[in-house]
Amino acid sequence: MKHILLIAAVLASVCLLACAPGRAEDGEGEEKKKQTEVEKETKLRADMEEIIGADAEFKRTGPFLVAGHLGTAEMERCVGTVERSRKALHKQFFDKEPDVLYAVYLLPDHDKYDAFCMKFLGEHPSSKYGFYLPSRKSLVMNIGTGSGTLVHEMTHALMEADFPKVPTWFNEGLASLFEQCTTEDGKIIGLVNWRLPILQSALKDGSVIEWKKLVEFTGASFYGDGSGLRYAEARYLCLWLQEKGKLETYYEKIRDGVEKDPKGLEALSAVLDGKMEEAEKEWREWAKGLKRD
Repeated sequence: MKHILLIAAVLASVCLLACAPGRAEDGEGEEKKKQTEVEKETKLRADMEEIIGADAEFKRTGPFLVAGHLGTAEMERCVGTVERSRKALHKQFFDKEPDVLYAVYLLPDHDKYDAFCMKFLGEHPSSKYGFYLPSRKSLVMNIGTGSGTLVHEMTHALMEADFPKVPTWFNEGLASLFEQCTTEDGKIIGLVNWRLPILQSALKDGSVIEWKKLVEFTGASFYGDGSGLRYAEARYLCLWLQEKGKLETYYEKIRDGVEKDPKGLEALSAVLDGKMEEAEKEWREWAKGLKRD
């Protein structure tokens, strides 16, 4: 019995000795990670201060470093919007966290937004609302027009990390879904918005795009002439899937199967039980009956 106890004690000691270095290395790894994060934020803030000014108010939430001259109350409201939306999007859709920090510039009105863009881009902005610039990991917003574009563009940034091969139509459909939204019980919910009349007009005059053709628009072909209808249709397809309780399932299917189904049509058919023709007819009737509050 004594021999057994002695052997057990020796084995326990060996285990502790073997595990201790690993725990120390883990601790060192966490410290280095925290230090790297601090260094990244410090450098990004210094870069942002050169553009927006050192007197801007800065707030960090997740991978977003937000800066603006808005006043404390408005700044807190905007940061709260980013925080709630970010958490909900990860809860419902995105598995992977970005490994970069994003600069978020919030400008209070059109004149300041335009002046900022001239300094930042060297030209006037193409959108009066705001934009995401992937090459510089930057979101620039005219927050005077509301916070809808802020949620739209941050959806792009977060999805870029989780689903880098997302087809254009779905990238814009999901992002534009949340440009008018609310959060309830930690979930983000898209609402009817200003894009509805564009879709309903197309449904009325017969120019609405069939789903199998909508998914073919990628890159420049999506953003060219007539993009307003493509945005509207992609958005309201996502809203309909949300109402059916199928949007989160569809996101997972299209992301995980993108190599074999790069446009997402097979994934769409799968969540609709293969009844695409019937579903598209139902969607059209549903969209015709929608109303803005």
